[in-house]
Amino acid sequence: MSTSNIGGEVISRASAGLVVRLWGPHALGVQYALSTRDAHQSGLPDRHQRIDTISLTYNFLGRTRFGAVEWRGDEGGRH
Repeated sequence: MSTSNIGGEVISRASAGLVVRLWGPHALGVQYALSTRDAHQSGLPDRHQRIDTISLTYNFLGRTRFGAVEWRGDEGGRH
């Protein structure tokens, strides 16, 4: 009885980010992403790949209520 190992791979991805409001609607952000791949196949050397990415962003934030309008009366919806 023979068993055949054809190989396999594991792919992982993780990310994290932070946005900080500077003044008014202006904010800066930083994001980090990590991707890895570990692969092995019968008859070939194992492979390990890793990609790290850092992004700096400018963000223009909207109003805190996102343009919503008050549909209830001044008394909080009581009639």
